[in-house]
This record gives sequence, structure tokens and C-alpha cells, in this order.
Amino acid sequence: TGLTSVTIPSSVIHIGDGAFALCSGLNSVTIENGVTSIGNEVFGLCTSLTSITLPSSITSIGDWAFAFCSGLTSIIVENTTPPTVYSDTFYDVNVTACILKVPVSAISVYEETDIWKKFTNIEAYNHTTNLSSTSFQLHVSPNPAKDVVYFSEKVNKVSVYSLQGNLVYQTVINGNEMNISHLQNGMYMLRIYVTETDVVDMKVIKQ
Repeated sequence: TGLTSVTIPSSVIHIGDGAFALCSGLNSVTIENGVTSIGNEVFGLCTSLTSITLPSSITSIGDWAFAFCSGLTSIIVENTTPPTVYSDTFYDVNVTACILKVPVSAISVYEETDIWKKFTNIEAYNHTTNLSSTSFQLHVSPNPAKDVVYFSEKVNKVSVYSLQGNLVYQTVINGNEMNISHLQNGMYMLRIYVTETDVVDMKVIKQ
């Protein structure tokens, strides 16, 4: 119970069964991209764990892996394809209160996939990938906006998704502004490609 934080490096492919079970003081887990599977009962009874991010490399999560993790309030899954899970993978996790955050393009898939669809709050997560500078910040203004949004950096293209994960609009920009006058009023998720590999997700409100 003395373990409070752990980092699983990318060199680890599989986290073995029960690796951190009963670590009731564990409150910080970092799993690096490269880990592909989580065994059975790995984080069972880690009652202090409040959030977990599962990188896009993870394709399967064992039975009872997060059983009795009653403190979980946020699970981020970066894989657009829902990892394989079992009926008791999230046993005793409050799937009504715990927010499941997934890529915006995959929301509808998670909502239709067994076990994952038990989470009543599935939403898109904001993420930035492959940006060379840690100080890089992309801003969108105004927000809310009526006709045009402006980007603080030149961007390549933008995909616009509904909060349900459906692609609404896609456009090549190669500039700093985008016309949104044709969109219906509401909230959208913008997937902004600064380059083909530098991607930022941001929410914007159309008025």
C-alpha cells in the first residue's frame, strides 16, 4: 500500500496479472505508448486511483483489471478502436459518474461497443500530439463565434465533428482562418492539423 505512483515504460509490452493489485495508495499511473495489453486484476482494489490514461497502443484489457477502483472519475482511452475488455474489467467502477474520454471520431463506436457502452458519460478529450515544442499553444478565437474563427498559427486542414463523434465538415485551409457560417448553432469539436502529424483537438461554439 506504500506505492503511490508508477510509470510503465514503452519497453513493456504486457502488464502482468495482478501487477499492482491491492495497492490502495496508488494514485498516479502513467502508461507509455507501446504497452499493448493489461492483464487480469492488474489494478484491482487500487481505490485511490482517480484517473487513468490508456495510450493508443493498448488493444486489450484483462478481466477485473480495474475491479473495485471505486475512486475512478476519469478514464481516457486514446485508441480509436475500443480495446477488448471483459464483463468484469470495470467491476464496481461507477460507470455513471466516471467520465470516459475517447477520440472525437470514435465516440459513436464506444457508445455501441459492449461493456464500453455502459459508461453513461462518453465525451471527446482534448489532445495535442507530436508537437515539437512543449510551449506550443494553438488558440482559436473568437469562441463562441458566428461566421469565422481565427487560429493563432497557420494550420493545414480542419475536420469538424459533432459531440457525438460524427464528421460534419472537413476543409483544407493552409492559413489562419475558417468560415463556419454554414454550420448550425451548437458546440463542435475541431480536429486541427497544423501539419499532417501535429494535431490539436479543440471545442468551439457556433452561435
